[in-house]
Amino acid sequence: MKLMPLESTIYLDESGNDGPNYISAQDPFYVLGGWIVPDRKIVDATVLMERFRQAHSSQTFDLKFKMFRRRPYLLCELMTKLGEIGLVPMFVLAEKRYCIAGKIVETFLDPYYSSKLRGHFGVDLEAKREIANTLYERLPTSVLNEFAASYREPSQTGFESVLSRVVASCREHVNAEVAELMLGSEDRLGDIAAAELHAVDAFGKGSATINAPCLISMAMLIEQLGRKHDISPQRIVHDEQGPYQTDFARIFQSFLSAPEEHRFQLEGMDVPFGAIRNINTLEFQKSEQQPLVQAADLLAGSIAHVAKKLVGEESLHVQESELAMFAFLPMYVPQLRLANPVCSERMLKRIGGAIREKMGISETDESSNSHAEQTRWTSTLPPGDMIPLLPARGSAAKPKGHPDHRIKIDLPFYSIANEDRELVLLLPPDVSMAQTQRDQRMYLLWTDKALAEGFLSDQDWVGHSVVEFGPPELDEFIELLRQGSQWTDWVYFQFPQPHGHMPIKRLADDLERVWQRSKRLFQTGLASEVYRQHEFDGEMVYSALMGTGDYVAIRISDGLRGSGDTREEALGDLQKTIGDASSVGQ
Repeated sequence: MKLMPLESTIYLDESGNDGPNYISAQDPFYVLGGWIVPDRKIVDATVLMERFRQAHSSQTFDLKFKMFRRRPYLLCELMTKLGEIGLVPMFVLAEKRYCIAGKIVETFLDPYYSSKLRGHFGVDLEAKREIANTLYERLPTSVLNEFAASYREPSQTGFESVLSRVVASCREHVNAEVAELMLGSEDRLGDIAAAELHAVDAFGKGSATINAPCLISMAMLIEQLGRKHDISPQRIVHDEQGPYQTDFARIFQSFLSAPEEHRFQLEGMDVPFGAIRNINTLEFQKSEQQPLVQAADLLAGSIAHVAKKLVGEESLHVQESELAMFAFLPMYVPQLRLANPVCSERMLKRIGGAIREKMGISETDESSNSHAEQTRWTSTLPPGDMIPLLPARGSAAKPKGHPDHRIKIDLPFYSIANEDRELVLLLPPDVSMAQTQRDQRMYLLWTDKALAEGFLSDQDWVGHSVVEFGPPELDEFIELLRQGSQWTDWVYFQFPQPHGHMPIKRLADDLERVWQRSKRLFQTGLASEVYRQHEFDGEMVYSALMGTGDYVAIRISDGLRGSGDTREEALGDLQKTIGDASSVGQ
C-alpha cells in the first residue's frame, strides 16, 4: 500500500540579508533555510522549541543564532531532536561574490542581447558556471563591487561604464576571449537596462535583491518535492520581510498563476523551473510569535556561520565541525533534493572537505566522491570532468615535474565491424571467448584506412568490413567503446604493425571530454572566439585557446605547431618553428 505524502508546512528564515547590497565582507553569504514540518507534528515541534527557549534563553521570546554562536553544541542537540520527531531541513546557500560574478555572465553574456553567442549558451549552465567561477577567482573585488552598484540602479550609462571596467579587467586577469565576448552586448546595453527596470516595475524593488531568486529557488525545491509526492506542501511560512514583503508575495503569485506549460526543465538541472501547483500559500509571520520560524533562523544562521569560516579558510573547532555536519546535511540526503548551494567551486570543495574531515574519510578515498555530484547544480554531466571552454591563462598550469599524458590521435578512426556494425573483438588464435581472460582480448583501431583494409584482406571473416568513425560518428564510436569495455580493457592501434595500446575506458572518457567541449563550443557560439584563422605566407594557420588555458597555433598543411601563454606567443612560436623547419630543408 502506497503511503500518502504528509501534509506539511515549511517554515523559513534567512541569514545575511543585506537587501540590494550583494557583496558584504561582514556577511559573504545569504542563506534561506528552514524546516519541513508535517502538520501533525507542528504542536510537538512548537513545544520542543518552547522547552529549548525556557532551558537556554528564558529571558527572550525570539531566539536568534547569534545567541548560540559560542554554544554550537546546543544547536546540534536541538537539530537532532527536531529530526527525531520528523522535521526535515532545507536551505538555499548563496555566496554573494559568486552571485555577482554569475550576474555579470547573465547580464553581458545573454545570447538574446549578444551578437557573439548562440541561443544554446542560455541553457548551457555548465559553461555559464565555469565563466562565473573564473570571474569569481580572477576579477578584483573593486570591479565586482562596481558592477553590483550599477546593477542596483540599472541604466545604459551605468552599464557602459562598468562594462568597460569588466572588459579591461578580463583582458588583464582572465583572457582576451572572455573580454571580446563581453563586448558582444555593447550595442544592446540600453535594452538590457530597460529589461531590468521592467522587472522592478512589475514586481517591485524586492525583485532586485538576492532574497528574491533564493526564495524562488526554495519554492522550486518544495514544488518538486510535492510533485514527486515526497511531501504534500500546504503552505510556506516566512519571517516578515519589511518593505519587500509585498514584492515577494507578488512574485510568488505570478508562479501560482503561471500556465502549466511554463514549467520547464533547464538543461542540466534536476529541478524544473516555473509554474507552481503544489504549494497553496506563502505567508509572512513575525518570528517572535512563531517558534518554528525561530528554528529556521537557527538553521540558517548555523549554515552562514560555518560557511563564512570555511570561505575565510579558518579552522573549525570540534563543536563547529559537528555543527557543519548538521547544517549541511540537506546536501547529502540520497534521492531528495533539499538544498541548492549557489556557490563557487572553491566553496563547494571546502564544504566537502569539512564533511570528509568530520567523517574521517580520506580525500583520495573513492567512497568520498559521492558528495561531489550532490554539491553541483547538474546531475547530467558526461563521465569525467568537463574540459573548460574558456579557461583563464595559467589556470591549469601543471606542478613542476608533472608528466604530460596528452596523446595525439588523428580522426577518423577505422575499425572492423560485422553486418550489425558491432566492432570485432580479436582473440588469440584458435581459442574461444570463454577460454580467454580480459587482458587477452582486444579491439583494433587504425588511423590509416589502407592498413585496416590490408589486415582485413588477410582474414577469412565473412560479412565484415572496415568502418570509419569521423566527427559525425563520434558519439556512436564512444558508445561502442563503452559497450566493449565489458569484454576487454584494451584497444590496440595500427595492428599488426608496431603499435601502441590504451585502456578502452580511458580512450572513451578522453574522447567524450574533448568531443563534448568541441560540440559545446559550436553550439554556444564560443568557437569563433576560441578558434581563429590566420595566414602565413599564403598558407592557412589556425590558433586556439586550449582547455588547459594555454594557446596553440597549427599550420594546416603539415601540422607544424607552436604554443604559448597568449595567442600572439603561440603564433610567434609557430613562425619560429616554420623558420627552423625551412632552414633544415635547405
